[in-house]
Amino acid sequence: MPFEARLNPRLDQARTHTAQWARRMGMFDDEYVQWPQRWSEEKYAGADFPLFIALTHPDADARELEAVTDWHVALWFVDDLFLPLYRRDHDRNRPPPRWNG
Repeated sequence: MPFEARLNPRLDQARTHTAQWARRMGMFDDEYVQWPQRWSEEKYAGADFPLFIALTHPDADARELEAVTDWHVALWFVDDLFLPLYRRDHDRNRPPPRWNG
């Protein structure tokens, strides 16, 4: 590689913050376990989304790293669950799922 990968030193703080934030937003609620991609706290932990953000934002301060990680997790949540649900049967009249956000 032409450069050495750098890791934000606030990774563990971002992991803790974003897991708590996702829990408060209801992303780990039981109703989502039945969805197409089986979103759960275990899937979230295994994907390690904060690691991706810590690698792509090695110089971000703690607040910025948390905000960027929260945004990305919210987008992955929507991509993994919301869109496949509506694409499955193309039912655009179905009410949206409850989300605490």
